[in-house]
Amino acid sequence: VCTNLTLMDKHQPAVTMCNETIKNLSNRYGNRKVQALVADKISAMPDQKFDLVVGNPPHWNWTEPPYQALGGIDRIALDAGWAIHNEFFQNISNYLTDNAVILLIEHRLSTGPGTFANVIKQHGLKITKFFHTKSLPNFWFLELTKEIE
Repeated sequence: VCTNLTLMDKHQPAVTMCNETIKNLSNRYGNRKVQALVADKISAMPDQKFDLVVGNPPHWNWTEPPYQALGGIDRIALDAGWAIHNEFFQNISNYLTDNAVILLIEHRLSTGPGTFANVIKQHGLKITKFFHTKSLPNFWFLELTKEIE
């Protein structure tokens, strides 16, 4: 499916588990380069180019989620002022091949296809598709590509 795979998360325990999985896959995937990195923003990635970027960014632009009782969920759920999204859209083009595709999953109760339209366009990207699936009724998917001039 791919020759190189880079995984990124801002939560060290998640990356630690990815690295444990990668160690156990070495015999099955031969010479493919697989790496997991700890980073809280896309611009912290090493210089490389991707054909496909799949992301599950935090879904809520709230100071406190309504489900605070879950404890620690803010680490993965909150994107205050959409700072994480904005940084991603501002910098991701530096990491894309010309024909790359970005696929993001978003929550339907916090965003819609137009939520990020201006910042996407401002940074040389374009929305090519957005869609829902029956299997994940509370989520929608956003497909983006580079705006080629």
